[in-house]
Amino acid sequence: TVFAGLRGLHAAAWAEVAEAHGLPFDAEDSDRTVGRRPEIAVTQVFRWQPALDDWGVAQALSYEFCEALGRRFSSYAFEPRPGAVRLLTLLNEYQVPCCLCSELDERSLSDKVEAADMARFFQASICAEDGAETAEQAYLASCVKLRRPPARCVVFE
Repeated sequence: TVFAGLRGLHAAAWAEVAEAHGLPFDAEDSDRTVGRRPEIAVTQVFRWQPALDDWGVAQALSYEFCEALGRRFSSYAFEPRPGAVRLLTLLNEYQVPCCLCSELDERSLSDKVEAADMARFFQASICAEDGAETAEQAYLASCVKLRRPPARCVVFE
């Protein structure tokens, strides 16, 4: 990601949900949830037993995660990772189009990117409204928005 600390926000939100329901939580597993739908994370990554038996429980836990993550995002000061501005500046100098992929809604993403003074680097964005269920789908949607074939694109995570 171009922003520092996002994985920590995810881990803290998942930890909150797990603690509230007495479910096991491993911070390493939370890294594998980034870019996945929360329901998939609950059932296939964490494999929380109540959700394995009832999709409604998986959805409820996912909703709680989204609420916890939203609270953290709203107060989080986004800052670029070391080297990100330099890389994006170079790409822009050579007119290489860039797309930012996020699971945030469009308004929140725009607000955070503007606050971090990073909007000038991105010609497009993929956000929650685009409906990508996985990181891979978001990357393919980026190719469409940038009008570039996937074979001629590079992803930086």
